[in-house]
Amino acid sequence: MKREDQQQSIVKDRTLAGHKSGIQCVAISPDGSKLLSGDDDAWLFLWDVKTGEIIQKLSTPFHGAIGAVVWAPRERDSMAFVIGCADGSIHLYQEQLNTRVPFQFVSVVESPGPIEDLAYDQAHQRVASVGGGALQVWKISDVGSLTPVKEDPVHKSVVAKNVTFIDDGASVVAFYLESHEISCYTVEPWDLKWSKIVPTRIGHACICFADGAFLFITNLLDGVDQYRFPSMEKVQSFTHPISMNLPLQVATAARGQWVVSGGDSGFVRVYSRRTGQILQVLDHCDKAQAVQVVATHEFEDKTLIVTGSSSEGESDLQVWFERVDPPHLPGAFTDSGRTNDANFLTTAKAIVIYAFLAVFLMQLIMIGSIYLFWPEIKTIIEALLRKSTTASDASSIGLAPTQVSDIHFSVNTRGFQQEAANVFQQDKTPQDIEEQVRFGVRPSAITSSVPTFTLSDYVAATSSIEGIHTIPLVENRELVHVSAVEQQI
Repeated sequence: MKREDQQQSIVKDRTLAGHKSGIQCVAISPDGSKLLSGDDDAWLFLWDVKTGEIIQKLSTPFHGAIGAVVWAPRERDSMAFVIGCADGSIHLYQEQLNTRVPFQFVSVVESPGPIEDLAYDQAHQRVASVGGGALQVWKISDVGSLTPVKEDPVHKSVVAKNVTFIDDGASVVAFYLESHEISCYTVEPWDLKWSKIVPTRIGHACICFADGAFLFITNLLDGVDQYRFPSMEKVQSFTHPISMNLPLQVATAARGQWVVSGGDSGFVRVYSRRTGQILQVLDHCDKAQAVQVVATHEFEDKTLIVTGSSSEGESDLQVWFERVDPPHLPGAFTDSGRTNDANFLTTAKAIVIYAFLAVFLMQLIMIGSIYLFWPEIKTIIEALLRKSTTASDASSIGLAPTQVSDIHFSVNTRGFQQEAANVFQQDKTPQDIEEQVRFGVRPSAITSSVPTFTLSDYVAATSSIEGIHTIPLVENRELVHVSAVEQQI
């Protein structure tokens, strides 16, 4: 089968090592933060997905290999899980808050034959199990005990490999290995709803309700077959070489757009459900081990895939994540599967840098505005100075505030000197200047200039005029003068 020409989007995050024998089952918690895995030596490991650390280890040495595990969310936000063992026993463990041991044993029941698979219906707090040829449904009580919904389990002479709930928990479906049979039962009241046959054996099966309802079956022949459910109309096949007659698990991912199948040579294949082509081959390990165990979980913008080797000796789990290119929100999973705190810090730094750049840009705009509008700004400043210093300047030249009708400041930014120079024209005498000042002619109204005119000349010319008082000031190396006109009271 051809592989689609695209960049690899699934990356390996970490290896979870610790099992000393083949891994038979895995289950990802509903929130994606924890992982359960059971092996042939009757060990069950509880993992932290983000850190890869083992949170808890459980052993059932007198009950044989752990063949199935399922999470069982309870009411009031409490969590539990159920495991099935080779001797047919089914064990329930309940979460214990604020204790050294996160999950503690609560109850156990017996079922005929080795437990092959478990399913959980949260709406009705029920667990379905298949073991040997027996199908059984159990009700979980408030205290965690398991009670059979039907006293006599459905028992057939062929092995049932899988079980799942449908119709919001109202029905349960069992898949039988050798007989190619798929049987659906209503739970309450218990009754056979329908039974159908597919052309091949059923090594493992899963149902996907995306863009319709589809059933995927590993056929122990040449790969995975896709059927419409429940009509069992065949849609297509996802073929790959098979060298060992092993039941390989199959799961869907990426909101039903991917089909993930285990392999017998150390590889896991990811197919496009739409085109049937291989999207990516995941290299679980360097050794040619069987990778029978596959589990997937969906996040808001990302897919988690866990694969487990089932060969003899030391076995491990691989955690994979879909790589997502758009920026991540705080707390979302990154390419490595960890929460993106580092990305969040990087974003925060970028925000700080942008803030500094924005302030710098505003300063540049302010400086440019001052440069462009300086004449208007200067006029406003002079007006404010005139208004705010009238009384004090009147007092400084010996006049009472009530005697002041006007105080005029002229700042020498080519102001006072130019203005005073305009008063004394080359053809005017000091007497002419005195006369013009007496009649209220302001210096700025005279247009000619004398560049050699000084502050002392202006003071001398105006000091003899009755009612005119002139104060020469120096501020920041600029000449300033104040003229006060006495008001006759």
